[in-house]
Amino acid sequence: MGTETMHSVFIGNLSDHARHEDIEKFFKGYGSLRDISLKGGYGFVQFKDKYDAKDAVQDLDGKDICGQRVRIELSNGGRDRTRRGRDSYSRSRSRSRDRNGRYSRSTSRSPRRSYFERTAYRKYGAPRKTKYAIEIENLSDRVSWQDLKDFFRRVGEVSYGEAHDRMRCGPGRGIICFETGFI
Repeated sequence: MGTETMHSVFIGNLSDHARHEDIEKFFKGYGSLRDISLKGGYGFVQFKDKYDAKDAVQDLDGKDICGQRVRIELSNGGRDRTRRGRDSYSRSRSRSRDRNGRYSRSTSRSPRRSYFERTAYRKYGAPRKTKYAIEIENLSDRVSWQDLKDFFRRVGEVSYGEAHDRMRCGPGRGIICFETGFI
């Protein structure tokens, strides 16, 4: 079995009146389609070529299908991954059209910025655990570490927050650390 890859595009805000033929017509000129899957109010289109999928997203996002403006995005679901679960390369590729309408592909080796070079890290410093910690149990799945930090900022200066991490605190649990203790 090969490493055949599916390149799926999400269609959001789709009219309930949209049919397969409408979708085929909408994506005409953007390469061969493998499959069209329409759900209630949204759908997915699978392309044979990932560059065709990217071009369609770039050009068609915000256009109308059946009189309704749709949202077109590259799907982040399981269909976009290779069947083995790995990408065949790690360099980023882009494709652009020249003046004659032909495609040219280029690869770039631009270095990715590390976590320590990002703005928030430089501004606030590294998140760090302190001895002034609160452990939270029976935490809803809907609560993120950001929600915990926002909630506990009313109490004091939060230096670290974690929620539902299997290695650090466990599912249904959270940890909040403060810069100073309470008296």
